[in-house]
Amino acid sequence: MTEDERALAGQRRHHRVARSWWLWFRPAAGAAPWQAAPLRDVSAAGARFLSERAFEEGTVLNAKLRLPTSMTVVPLTVRVAWCRPVEGQWGLTEHGVTFDPSDAGVRQQVLDALRDLSSRS
Repeated sequence: MTEDERALAGQRRHHRVARSWWLWFRPAAGAAPWQAAPLRDVSAAGARFLSERAFEEGTVLNAKLRLPTSMTVVPLTVRVAWCRPVEGQWGLTEHGVTFDPSDAGVRQQVLDALRDLSSRS
């Protein structure tokens, strides 16, 4: 079973946290304007967000994530792992994205933010 299939089956490799963070994104190819979307959840390896635009699986996006534990915006490269229409919400698509695994610094920043938020709860 692939990592994406495991995630869809509810067998996530990384713990996900539901947070009201925002993600700014645009396709890596071209010069499209930045779009903002609320995250449904986030982990050290990826995130889930809603968008009015549907991206195909495998699409690479440039993204920015502002962590609530810092005033710094974290630049990311993400890959769309899956997407599906949101039931009952015409025009919205839910996307699952994975963070670039070669960028350990980003993964560590997200992990640190998640740990900090968990310790406050």
